[in-house]
Amino acid sequence: EPALAERFVPRLTATDPDELLQGAMFMTERAGGSDLSRIETEARPDGDTWRLHGEKWFCSNVDAGLILTIARAPEGPTVFLVPAEVDGDRNRFRIERLKDKLGVASMPTGEVVYEGALAYRIGDPGKGIRVAAELFNISRIYNAVASVGGAKRALREALAATRDRVAFGAPVVRQPLAMQDLARLTVELEANTALVLEAVRYLDRLDAGQADDHDRRMLRILTPVAKLITGKFAVRAASEAMELLGGNGYIEDFDTPRLLRDAQVLPIWE
Repeated sequence: EPALAERFVPRLTATDPDELLQGAMFMTERAGGSDLSRIETEARPDGDTWRLHGEKWFCSNVDAGLILTIARAPEGPTVFLVPAEVDGDRNRFRIERLKDKLGVASMPTGEVVYEGALAYRIGDPGKGIRVAAELFNISRIYNAVASVGGAKRALREALAATRDRVAFGAPVVRQPLAMQDLARLTVELEANTALVLEAVRYLDRLDAGQADDHDRRMLRILTPVAKLITGKFAVRAASEAMELLGGNGYIEDFDTPRLLRDAQVLPIWE
């Protein structure tokens, strides 16, 4: 809605930390993860706004200032915008607890209960699953970008360690088996990056209003494929980088343990 965009988008893009609002999506419930048709959160009309009641089970970036969520309106599942604050006061929802996750600890994930939280409708009523699917496509492509980014960092750690360490009279990076592992990771990283950028190219065409039916089909095919392949690769790249560092790679003084923990969410996420 133009009025909502005018009100909130400048704060999402602000460079002043006091003005900046971070975003989040609270979709998942106990009854179902990706199966949004099973949501139980209820949206009740309240004049020009809505009030939400219910529980969300996995809420990443749980302390964000602006939330996209899905709830069951009289017409069916609908997407809503929920500000964390209303007129300077906390909106009517509470964080039950934080999840004790394997990785990605720098982004808190929690369980949230809506207790009449003020919300604004986004998109057509009853069309929330279609609207959410568009949001998920963005998050899938982001997931793929994060995957190749993590894999690249893991490869850099492995290259730095094997260049510095000498074994059997030569740097480890020049030993045949290490060279084989590093070359394979490098080639796979280039291929995964090309796959992600191809998906991004079709997304750019769609966003610019230049996409034809072929572009839409390709984006629909490439988005989940890229998310799956790159997520699996990111975990393997982090694990193999740890092996190339040897015992040091398993020690928390180095970066590779965190890279492996953080990568494991990528094939799981959404």
